[in-house]
Amino acid sequence: MLSLKHIYILLIFCGISVKNSMSTDLVKGRDLFYKSIEDKRYLMQGLLIFESLKNNPDFEGRAVTYIGALTALKGKHAFWPMHKYQYTQKGLAIMDEGIEKSPDDIEALFIHGMTCFYLPFFFHRSQDAQEKFKKIITLLPDHVHNYDPELVKNVIQFIKENIQLDEESRKIIKELINNEK
Repeated sequence: MLSLKHIYILLIFCGISVKNSMSTDLVKGRDLFYKSIEDKRYLMQGLLIFESLKNNPDFEGRAVTYIGALTALKGKHAFWPMHKYQYTQKGLAIMDEGIEKSPDDIEALFIHGMTCFYLPFFFHRSQDAQEKFKKIITLLPDHVHNYDPELVKNVIQFIKENIQLDEESRKIIKELINNEK
């Protein structure tokens, strides 16, 4: 018969196993998202992974943001202009919902901001992208250790190369880059 101590250890082990599985799914989903940008064959796999991740409170907002970005990517890959527009609008609404659920999640903010950054002007989301990137800059110094180092490196590089920064933001980015080394 199992003692309470053994049951407790078993529950902890199961919790760690589930968490590691979720982290593995996040990495897979992230990879599928980036592949989906150029190849629509990866869209459904990515959507399935993030649909399962959104049921975990630790990943809900981030997963919903990815679902929105993948839905918007359906618009990129659609043939008919009306379908392109409809998928993109639907994806933007889903991404906004993801950010509402996790307003300080750096990865969700980055996916949202990057998606808006690349949208055509008539979606009127360039200001939204700028706001997300500015928020990332303010959050990164205190939360950098909570995220995958490779992801953080890519976020910093993207912002440094593509976003108009004020002096204070450039200083923060420079410090973050120096701390990477």
